[in-house]
Amino acid sequence: MIKRPLIIPRNLLPLNVDTYPPKFANNTNVYFYDCHQAQPAWLQQLFTVWGIVRDVAFDDDMKEVVYQLYLPKERRSIYVYEKELVSDCRDNQSECPWGEVESTVQDGIMVKVADRLAPDVLLDDVVKALELDAISYMRHKRRIHVLLRTAKSVVRVSYDRQPEYRVFAKRASLSEAKQALMM
Repeated sequence: MIKRPLIIPRNLLPLNVDTYPPKFANNTNVYFYDCHQAQPAWLQQLFTVWGIVRDVAFDDDMKEVVYQLYLPKERRSIYVYEKELVSDCRDNQSECPWGEVESTVQDGIMVKVADRLAPDVLLDDVVKALELDAISYMRHKRRIHVLLRTAKSVVRVSYDRQPEYRVFAKRASLSEAKQALMM
């Protein structure tokens, strides 16, 4: 599922190739990261999306080149700005510092927490990552979350306008969430 705010093709004009030569031709495979550009490499790698260029246009409002991408896995098309696209996506195989990523769910990820992490540092890192995506990338359009699973507890950290903690689906404070991660 693509979590990025969608570009609405209102003021898209045909591209003048003399003024703005496109970087990618039609039917070219391209990639973009469906998260904020300042996120760590392992998160960018986790949310890499592959698409095929179908059309190129010019967004008159933003004064930028826009590509219409067909996403085969999603079976739909979206518009993405040229500056967000890359032609090759090198797998740098960086690992999640929080533990093992078990799955990506609709609006977040589930992580099996490593034993060596301090709960306060872990929760601070999770909130920073969620805040960056929720505010700067998605512009408060969606609530996102990270499920932190230990051997004895599950802590859900959600973010929309402020962080929210849940332990076993019950609302909890920051200190209760830290205590649950120490179990």
